Amino acid sequence: MPVTIAHKCFSESLKAPNLVQNDWTDLERPKKLHAYLKALLTFQKSGNLPDPNKRQDAEKVFEMTALEYDQELNETDKNVYLQLAETASGQLCPMASYFGGIVGQEVLKACSHKFSPLNQWLHFAAPEILQNINRGETFPPLSDIHAFGSAEISQIQERWNGVINLRYLGQSLIFGTQFQAKLGAIKCFLVGAGALGCEWIKIMSMIGIGTRTNSGRITVTDMDAIEVSNLNRQFLFREDHVGKMKSVVGATVATQMNSELNIEARQTKVAPETESTFDDEFWQAQDIVINALDNVPARKYVDAKCVFYGLPLLESGTLGTKGNTLPIIPSLTESYGSDPVNDENDASIPACTIHAYPNLIEHTLTWARDTVFEKLFHLDPSEAVKLTKQGLEKYLNELNYQPSSKLSKLRSVRGILVQILPTDHPEKLFPYLVKMENMTWRKCVELGRLRFEELFVNNLITLLNAHPPDKTVDEKGTLFWSGKRRAPEIPSFDVADPTHIEFIQAAAKIYANIYDIKITPQNATEDEIINILNEMKPLPSFVPDSEVFVPENDQEATKLSEEQKQESEKKENIHEFEKLVNDEIEQLQDTRESIENDVNIIPQEFDKDNNSNSHMDLIFAAAMIRARSYGIPEINKLQAKQIVGRIVPAIATTTAMTVGAIALELYKVALGHKDLEVYRSTNFNLAVNSYASFEPTPCKNNSFGRTKANPKLDVNLWTMLTLTGDLTVQDVIDYFQENYEYEVTSISTTGDVTLYNDLFDQDDRLGLKIADLYKGSLKCTPPTYIPLTIDGDFEESDEDGDGDENEDEDEDEDE
Repeated sequence: MPVTIAHKCFSESLKAPNLVQNDWTDLERPKKLHAYLKALLTFQKSGNLPDPNKRQDAEKVFEMTALEYDQELNETDKNVYLQLAETASGQLCPMASYFGGIVGQEVLKACSHKFSPLNQWLHFAAPEILQNINRGETFPPLSDIHAFGSAEISQIQERWNGVINLRYLGQSLIFGTQFQAKLGAIKCFLVGAGALGCEWIKIMSMIGIGTRTNSGRITVTDMDAIEVSNLNRQFLFREDHVGKMKSVVGATVATQMNSELNIEARQTKVAPETESTFDDEFWQAQDIVINALDNVPARKYVDAKCVFYGLPLLESGTLGTKGNTLPIIPSLTESYGSDPVNDENDASIPACTIHAYPNLIEHTLTWARDTVFEKLFHLDPSEAVKLTKQGLEKYLNELNYQPSSKLSKLRSVRGILVQILPTDHPEKLFPYLVKMENMTWRKCVELGRLRFEELFVNNLITLLNAHPPDKTVDEKGTLFWSGKRRAPEIPSFDVADPTHIEFIQAAAKIYANIYDIKITPQNATEDEIINILNEMKPLPSFVPDSEVFVPENDQEATKLSEEQKQESEKKENIHEFEKLVNDEIEQLQDTRESIENDVNIIPQEFDKDNNSNSHMDLIFAAAMIRARSYGIPEINKLQAKQIVGRIVPAIATTTAMTVGAIALELYKVALGHKDLEVYRSTNFNLAVNSYASFEPTPCKNNSFGRTKANPKLDVNLWTMLTLTGDLTVQDVIDYFQENYEYEVTSISTTGDVTLYNDLFDQDDRLGLKIADLYKGSLKCTPPTYIPLTIDGDFEESDEDGDGDENEDEDEDEDE
């Protein structure tokens, strides 16, 4: 319902303000800032703001502030408001972005009558930045400062150029001219050049980060190209930029804004697979890292790198009108990955909900994206490519370092390169034999039809066999399929159903792309596909395996997984496991020559914006077919694309305010502040005028180790133990045993690759060098510092309750 809101007039509200609380470190700050603003307005009636060269001007403003405020101001307050008055003639680009976002949103509210207007005063200040600043220099008089925008600017520049860089005068009036050189010398890594990235590039151009004259550098990377949909919020881009790489265009525009910038554009994803590009030397050369990313996994990866290399990270995110910022400071704050509640509304959907009990369209889309597309068309083909590129022998040697996943990976490879067997699926949902040699378009269509039966028919038959529609869960007769659980209806494939045909057509096209089969417009038509389907032999009736257990929830699934793991570790089962592995290897060896030389497999990387690759067609059709079975309302393809691509409409006002807030923290990092109370995190929502500023969470300190002869080590997430030398697995085990009474059970490294695990009887690895295991597993030269994660336990129960079983280690390789 529309609501009428009445505001006080300016003069009345100035005297009796409605103040929005926005600083949880000082609840009285809004009231104090209002008194300061009134004092500043009164002082300005004399003609100017306080002169930065005249301390008496600042003192006069403070005296008026104290009179306006109806309570006593303490010494800390006095220092704060004297500094604010001294710097009142200065200007900061991040502050302009912060307030610009708020003001812009208020204009939109007035025009659209949407969201709640601000009621009525919002004061924001960041006096923490000014702590321990000693400008110690003479600035141009206010008459010259005010003339910089007038016709006499050439004379003013001649008088002051060389003393002050006039481009950054507003900033220098606050921090001093020496600080500008510090900003220019910063080496900064900006990850992402989208909405947040564009705003960051603008701000860094304006404040002079990474300039050539000061030997600084900005490195920006983004693997995406500019799309038409980006133009409404990623303001550095124009229509003629569509199709070009975001990082390249962003860097080019940045140098047009500020020719002094030294900015390098890259188009490489920051991920485990690109660690040879973003290596030790690269990370160690950075002074600060800035995340401008749109997904949590990438944020966590960059965050982990910053923790490992001890680099400050500026993190931020937006969701519509909501924004949040987080400065991550070495040895002071927790990291982004420390917080179990991450932003971006990224609460994970329980796995059992996705796989068996969906009740929202988001559930079926997640299933279609991850279980169907990612597994069948990306992960399995990618594993097959490893074999074809490395050769069978090298590939098998690599798998020896990953014993727990060895059998499943061999089956995946065999299913792509040789044949799919009825026994492959753990729940026996694909009881069909499919030969994969000499793939043709017809085979692709037929395989798509078999996948339909597996995913939408056999899957649900098995589920209802485990949990029949009339199953009850208690003596009262409460049905298992009640509440959010919906008993699915099993569909029958129908060539007259457009969604069924869309799934088959999309699956066939994607399979054709994987096997590099050329498709002509004639054989890819719906009529031709229907002809192929009609010529197929009838599929045999599916009989579900009564031994298949479908967990009721994630707790049951976890328990089942643990039981299966324990069962697999029994000696008799290990021998059975090895036999199955050897059978798979024999099948691959029989076709070794053809799969190593004649097969060209092209894994599919999901691309929601390429309409010709059929990716979204497949995911949409799969999700809608599943939604029908569970009685979930369907949506259109555009809506599905937004959900699958995690597209949340970004608003330029939110982006500006978010980056403005976190850019203020950049100043603090550059100033070298080491006190936690100086830094601020923020959460806000422009729609409902919720603005919160607070100290970031400090990192927790713990003790590690129990040896009496060796005092416990005080550690936090930023602590690294450095083991030097060309060490073996046994050397690492002995180190922890002797120094901390810690029994090592496993050693892993980058990408969760296991180098040693005592559960798999790997005594033969004890004498192997960590560097050799790393090289053999990751197929690359070990870095100077090999990150190791050590898992284990203390010899006895930890009486003090302060031992940590997981500790990141650095192996300093001396070769």
